[in-house]
Amino acid sequence: MPTRNVHIRSPFDEDQTPPQVFRTLAIADWEEHDSDNYPDGSYFSGEGGEVTVSLWRDEHAAFEDYPYHVALETRADPPFPIDEILDLMVAELLKAGFGAARQVKYRDSVVDRELYSLDGESNLVKQHDSIPFSE
Repeated sequence: MPTRNVHIRSPFDEDQTPPQVFRTLAIADWEEHDSDNYPDGSYFSGEGGEVTVSLWRDEHAAFEDYPYHVALETRADPPFPIDEILDLMVAELLKAGFGAARQVKYRDSVVDRELYSLDGESNLVKQHDSIPFSE
């Protein structure tokens, strides 16, 4: 199944971030799951239409300013390309006050990121930067 990942920052406190993310994405069916595979020992997951969205706190050194990780997964044959779905998801998160960025490339302790914003007409704008970090 196609998957895309994005890091977000939240204008809400830690307890309010998951419900606000899923509310923003119009996903009513979501829940918290315990798992030792995640930094805080749990993650949140919900399904809406043809997508599954997972959310967890992340400690990626190149995304300290975006402390949450969102994974978007579609069924094997989605009705729209996953990158279009990702752009729509990011735009909705930005409209709700979240910040968003994603890793484009990793090379020699440098992460190339794509940073998202909205222009005056609510069109998605993508800018790039590079963040050096040590693992």
